[in-house]
Amino acid sequence: MRISNLMVSKRKKKVVSKCKSDPQRHLVYSMEREICGWAVYAHVELDDLQRIADYVCRRYRVKRVGIAIENRGKERVFGWCSDNTIHLNADYHGDNTAVLAHELAHYINDQLSPDGESHGPEFVHYYGEILDMLNLFPYGLFALLCDSWGVDIGLEEE
Repeated sequence: MRISNLMVSKRKKKVVSKCKSDPQRHLVYSMEREICGWAVYAHVELDDLQRIADYVCRRYRVKRVGIAIENRGKERVFGWCSDNTIHLNADYHGDNTAVLAHELAHYINDQLSPDGESHGPEFVHYYGEILDMLNLFPYGLFALLCDSWGVDIGLEEE
């Protein structure tokens, strides 16, 4: 068995958005490829993931979100958020804190900035805050990474 391509391949910085309603999506996904190695082969138990989600929801003063771990076979999706539940795909390296942080940012963005773009500046801000809050990635370094990829951050760190 070979090592996952997600750990060793990098995307080129010239990325063209393919979604008019979510213009930063491909920039954010490409940027994440620079740091996604921490998610590959990582696994966190459901109870721990739920505790992390509960903590983040309390900090943002939003309704608690449920966490569900699913097995989606060969489907190439780490996770998604729907119906007040964050779904994490264990079959594609999704059941860990790195992917949970991204999906929590979607949930928080939907709760606090419901009119914002899915991967828009507000989402990116919440994502950076959550990564920093969980000691996964410092906000200042996240902002530098966003800047190098041309990803807009909507709000200033408080």
